[in-house]
Amino acid sequence: MKKRLCFIVLASISLCAHAQLTYDRSDFEGINQAYARLTTLQTEVDYVYYPSHQGKKAGETLRATLSLDDGSYHYRLQEVETLCTPAFTILVDHEEKQIMLDSTRRSLRQVLFGADLDAVLSVCAKIRFSYPEPGIKKYELYATLGETERIDIYFDTTTFLMRRVVLFYNRPLSAEEGGTGEKPRLELVYRRQDAHPTFDKDLFSPARLIKKSGNRYAPVPALRGYKISDYVSK
Repeated sequence: MKKRLCFIVLASISLCAHAQLTYDRSDFEGINQAYARLTTLQTEVDYVYYPSHQGKKAGETLRATLSLDDGSYHYRLQEVETLCTPAFTILVDHEEKQIMLDSTRRSLRQVLFGADLDAVLSVCAKIRFSYPEPGIKKYELYATLGETERIDIYFDTTTFLMRRVVLFYNRPLSAEEGGTGEKPRLELVYRRQDAHPTFDKDLFSPARLIKKSGNRYAPVPALRGYKISDYVSK
């Protein structure tokens, strides 16, 4: 069950109604600027799975930790961790004992929010907003983007930091994926967002995971037995 939810989460990293496409662009600029100003950040995100779009009973929950430090970030979800530096990205699956090293710089905003909000806005068919509680604004973004058909975001109107993101999937999961025949949804709940965290000493060091071996990279001794796919070395 947890392996299914982990797959859904990782694949996602891959209102008082107003007129259609009516929204305040400054809200989204405020969100982007709020996170762009942060040079350090540590946030815990709960990924809460619901078997249907409207269901009230949650399925399972996984907790991830995202740490940002001056251009590098580290993301950990269950047994999968990603270290993204200005030089390259290292993805380690500790359960499967596999390492992938490439030069792709994955979007921090997509890791944070589960989607690139600017990309979603560019293809929206309908947008609605409301204020579900004092100080919180909610947008409903209706757009087919990848595997989602709608994304709801909740953010603090003072700090512009996210409170919650809800991804509504556009197809039921198959029986092999543990589906119920209904389209599921995934809620990202931001439990803690610390702008001045204290990090473990070697958290952002690639040397914690890989080492140079001849002309290519190899796992460090602590990860002996891991298979590495090196797409950086020539």
